[in-house]
Amino acid sequence: MLWSLALAAAAGVLAVLAGGHEAIMRFLGTAGLTVAACLLALRLTKLTDQPTTHAAGMFGVTVVLIVYILFNINIWGLDTHWLTERHNGKLFFSAMALAWTAAVAVALLKKIHQPSTRVAAYTGLGLAGIYWVLCLLATWWPHGGARHYYASPTQEHLWETAWVFALAAVTTTAALIGVGHDKKPQPWRWLGIVAGIGAFVAGLYASWWEQDEAATWIVVSASVAVVIGYANIVTRARLMPAARWLIPCNIIALAVVAGGIDLLVIQEQIGSADELLARGVGAVGIVSACGTLALAILAGLNRKRIERPLDSTLTEISLTCPSCHKKQTLPLGDSRCAGCGMRIHTRITEPRCPACDYSLYKITCDRCPECGALVDDPEAAPPTIPAVGRSPGDPGGSV
Repeated sequence: MLWSLALAAAAGVLAVLAGGHEAIMRFLGTAGLTVAACLLALRLTKLTDQPTTHAAGMFGVTVVLIVYILFNINIWGLDTHWLTERHNGKLFFSAMALAWTAAVAVALLKKIHQPSTRVAAYTGLGLAGIYWVLCLLATWWPHGGARHYYASPTQEHLWETAWVFALAAVTTTAALIGVGHDKKPQPWRWLGIVAGIGAFVAGLYASWWEQDEAATWIVVSASVAVVIGYANIVTRARLMPAARWLIPCNIIALAVVAGGIDLLVIQEQIGSADELLARGVGAVGIVSACGTLALAILAGLNRKRIERPLDSTLTEISLTCPSCHKKQTLPLGDSRCAGCGMRIHTRITEPRCPACDYSLYKITCDRCPECGALVDDPEAAPPTIPAVGRSPGDPGGSV
């Protein structure tokens, strides 16, 4: 990576000193692209160190290399028998579609090994692949260039289909989080899945058959799907108990915004939009956005913890001998009471999430920071291990 950065810097210096304006811009573009690609690749290679994220890291690095090549071809405008200048725009949009889809795919691949997000991750990966294929079809469809470059009607329909499908895919994936893992059934999440599918069907109908009256059904279905998917995500936020009131407040605010937008669309269809309603929706939307940002910040702060291996930092335990009732501090493991000589064996272990085995040491919220599972459920709590004491002449006993 360092050699590639040095090469990009040297090429940029030569271009500035000896090249024309066009060459300078191309070399600077290549240098900036090289730096960005190296930084992304360095970040993604860290994922390959862990078995659960190895696939995500390898996939991300591979896509970075492919996108880097495509963007360089676009920058330099290669003109060959197979690749002409008119393909540059299509290559650019193909690279953009691949980069966006790959970013989503990497995030989903990181969640495949977590029980609470496995179903949603696999579903999201499949839907992301379909979205990428739709983008490629829209870009490379004959009789027209890429988006905004004299696109044909078929290309316009394909792009609209891709974006409607993306909205349905995001909401459906969000609603599927926790399916097959939650102990308590959440039937309301299926309403979001049905609404997302309904929005996609209505979008297809409106796009390919140019039926404007379907716009109302698209907005209403999409708003329901968005609210359900949002609620399914934020209810799993890892917050301190004192801050969990933010979750229902944000869900209610988003529901008010979605309902207001639905009313505005319906009023627009009959030609009597209410300006006061529009202002109210905008105001509540600002509150909802700020509340969501606050949730993200609080969840991020709550997830941070000090990593302290128990076996190296905690070596002693204070206790009272169950035989002579002498208070004392003994080393962990095998030891003897200083008063009566009773043999005492002590052991401490860090708490673990019963769902994903994530360390809960110094975690004060009621949900696992890794998978979002409830950890204050008495049924999910690990069994306690009693201390075992043995006097020098006794066969043994639990205390």
